[in-house]
Amino acid sequence: QGFKSGHTMWKWYGLWRIYGDDGLFDGYRNCGKYKRYDDATDAFICKVLDTLWDQERPTIKSCVESVQAAIDAENDRRERLPVPAPKMKRVGYDYVLGLIKEHAPIDSAIRRVGWDKAYKDMHALGVGIETFRALQRVEVDEYTADLFVLMEDTGLFDHLPASVKRLLELDGSARRVTVSAAIDVHTRCLLALQIVPNAIESPLQHTLEMIYTEKSPIADAAGAKFGWPMCGAPESIVFDRGSAYISDDAKDNLAYLGNTKNGSPAGKPWLKPFIERVFRTIHSDLLLRFSGRAFSDVVEKGENDSAARATLTLEAFLGWLVRWTVDAYHTKKHSSLGMTPAQAWTRATKECEPRALSTDEMREVFGVRTSRKLGKKGVRVRHIDYQNDASIKMYYTPGIDNVEVLWWGGDIGTISIRPDDGPWTTVTAANDMWIGKTDTDL
Repeated sequence: QGFKSGHTMWKWYGLWRIYGDDGLFDGYRNCGKYKRYDDATDAFICKVLDTLWDQERPTIKSCVESVQAAIDAENDRRERLPVPAPKMKRVGYDYVLGLIKEHAPIDSAIRRVGWDKAYKDMHALGVGIETFRALQRVEVDEYTADLFVLMEDTGLFDHLPASVKRLLELDGSARRVTVSAAIDVHTRCLLALQIVPNAIESPLQHTLEMIYTEKSPIADAAGAKFGWPMCGAPESIVFDRGSAYISDDAKDNLAYLGNTKNGSPAGKPWLKPFIERVFRTIHSDLLLRFSGRAFSDVVEKGENDSAARATLTLEAFLGWLVRWTVDAYHTKKHSSLGMTPAQAWTRATKECEPRALSTDEMREVFGVRTSRKLGKKGVRVRHIDYQNDASIKMYYTPGIDNVEVLWWGGDIGTISIRPDDGPWTTVTAANDMWIGKTDTDL
């Protein structure tokens, strides 16, 4: 029962013999992990589709034919260049349909079948996700983009001098970056937001650390007008089934933090809609401002001149990202809240204060482990001596020469040490000037 081929059953048995129960799981969790076409092709197709929504009842087939004709014309143009450029791949029906569903499903449905039929087919039922306090549900996600295509589409690339383009290696080849973010569903506040180079390491641990830590120093360093106090211990964190979120390290971190991990199925982004909408907002509200429009919420119009934009570097762009988060996104009235996310956070935290972790707990989860020799002056880590009565007693205990050290950049005034696999012992800095300081101060 359940299978039609003896060969299939024999294949399952062979996988079970080699890999155990893990061999019986299919690869559905990898859905959406790989792309057949690059970001430049997607951007080209979307520009073509944007010109088709004004037509009367365009069918999917007509859209596919228009896209294929445009790609053929573009390939002919590239072939006639003095130095022929690489040709674009010709896309098919399913790929164009997928882009329509991803970027403009409502526009397509209204033009194709009319407003009444589109509303009947597409409107949602039920109240959706309900939350009653801050940090009750936090959604975390990340997406990878081509930095060259991102800057070219927003017009930012045109304002970079040639020297900066060479420095950033923006020569037209693929240069991938990962945008990682976390949002509190109840208040719509961004708890974490960072951009890191792709393929270096998973930014999940740093994103989780940003959720738990105060980020106002980051806002102050970027010159923001308001603070970024949104932090605390979430009750539930929602991920997708990406490889970074199902690893043993991710599960261990969440277990140490005492979080409930909810993994939404692969290929169903609407089950975590809030973080998906934030990514669209970053594109539409922040990145498009670099195409020559004024910063109405972040800086005065007179400061946004073309000469200043011509010297914009990637570091400065990341500074604008922080300022947009704190001064624009958190202070703009949200339609579903009836107030700004910052106001919603203030109200929610007054009604129910979020739970926070102690420094020792943060150090145990996010700290860096190393080994040091225990001496008369205690333990030296990054040119700082740590010593107290517990470390002195440990030094005079026979058989203890080296200790395992746990160091966390969020509080360099204390560390944790242990001579074996026993409990950690907290040791303070010998110099009081480091108490309460961070690695930024160091």
